[in-house]
Formats: sequence, structure tokens, C-alpha cells
Amino acid sequence: MIQFNQIAKEYQLGSQSVAALQCVDGLINQGEMVALCGPSGSGKSTLLNILGLLDMEYQGELSLNGIDYPKERLAAAKIRRHNFGFVFQKFNLIPVMTALENVAYPLHLNGVNKPQQDEQAKLMLEKVGLGEFIHHRPDNLSGGQQQRVAIARA
Repeated sequence: MIQFNQIAKEYQLGSQSVAALQCVDGLINQGEMVALCGPSGSGKSTLLNILGLLDMEYQGELSLNGIDYPKERLAAAKIRRHNFGFVFQKFNLIPVMTALENVAYPLHLNGVNKPQQDEQAKLMLEKVGLGEFIHHRPDNLSGGQQQRVAIARA
């Protein structure tokens, strides 16, 4: 469960301060699907970056399963790696890595041994219909295939 209270975020654009978020509250229960809707510039991506521990510069309170979000980057990275999966708009695949290596990389960061990394990554790629493309690099995959690699990695 993610709970957030009074989340606020401001950006400095030159001498002007722009409020990206103002007093946002919410609760997302485990297994619940949530859609953030709003016009461009309304703070959707900013909120997701804060909730996903990608942006640590905000005001307000956040908790994951009743435990306050850390404000220290290394602690946040550890929680992020173990509790969140991301599919970015630009996929952020590593161009010199194969699909299998891209999917296995977060497992490597979490200390999973190499045989388990490869086994889990291959299984996830098969689940998204890319079992025959595990040795392809991103530039040899279509946009849709790259998106599925990102989904498998998440």
C-alpha cells in the first residue's frame, strides 16, 4: 500500500517558481490499478516520479506498507529496486545489451546469481512473446518489441 499526504513539488524556471503539485493526497492499495488522468503539465509524471522514489525533492508525507519513504538516495534505490517496476515512455533499454541482458540487469543489481538472472529474464521475455528475440539488441527490435522488453524488465 502506498499512502501519500500533502505532496507538493515546485520547480524553479529562472526566477519564477512553478508549482507542479499542490497538496496531493491518496492511497493505493496492493493489487489496485490506478490511472492518472489530466492535461499536459498537470503533474502526472511528477507524482509518479515521487511515488516511485525517482524524485526525492518534494514536500509532504509518503509511506509504503506503513513505513515512511526514505529521503536518503541509497536507501531509496534499494526500496525502489525491490518494490517497484517501471516502464518508461522512452523504454530506457541499454543499447549494447541484448533483450535478455536488459531484463536481467535489475536482477543483477539485486544480487541474484547469474543462472537465476538468465532463467527469470528468459521466462519474462517468453511471457511477453519475445522468447525467440532474447539475443537481439534494442536496435534490432521494433518499437513494440522494445516496449515488451521494458515490460518484461519491470
